[in-house]
Amino acid sequence: STPSVVHTGADIENADESMPYAHEFKAHYPATKAAAERQILAANGPNLATVALRPHLIWGPGDNHLLPRLVQRARAGKLRFVGPSKRIDTVYIDNAVQAHMDALDRLEIGAPCAGKAYFISQGAPIALDEMVNKLLKAAGLAPEQRRVSVKMAMTIGFLYEQWYQLTGNRNEPPM
Repeated sequence: STPSVVHTGADIENADESMPYAHEFKAHYPATKAAAERQILAANGPNLATVALRPHLIWGPGDNHLLPRLVQRARAGKLRFVGPSKRIDTVYIDNAVQAHMDALDRLEIGAPCAGKAYFISQGAPIALDEMVNKLLKAAGLAPEQRRVSVKMAMTIGFLYEQWYQLTGNRNEPPM
């Protein structure tokens, strides 16, 4: 699995940085990430050195996004896996920091890394189910085994979005 700037919705395996940007995005977040990366790399030149790092899923101590949401949903009995298990690339926070520090140490005008994008990965894709269950175990919770189909998840997600729009609810839907 690779970062969202190149993800088109289909499975990706053994990709490298030559993979083109996605033409369409399923959400604003990856679209804005791709636009920003294009601008950063285009700014590279004789007066400014730039580089783009592409971690996929960063995890570790201090996480205030992924783990708290998983734990909250697991404790509420609302966590389910969607569709068949997929393998993803993850990056431990210390390794993501090291990649950024290495890029900073090497980045200068005319450097081989200047003007390029780099995937950041542990180099060992893991099944999403396995990753989530390891995080749940670290939080002292039981592993999750329940699963819903992609079609069911899409239907429920659509209905939640419609309901939130109709009611003017500006919070994030639970799906």
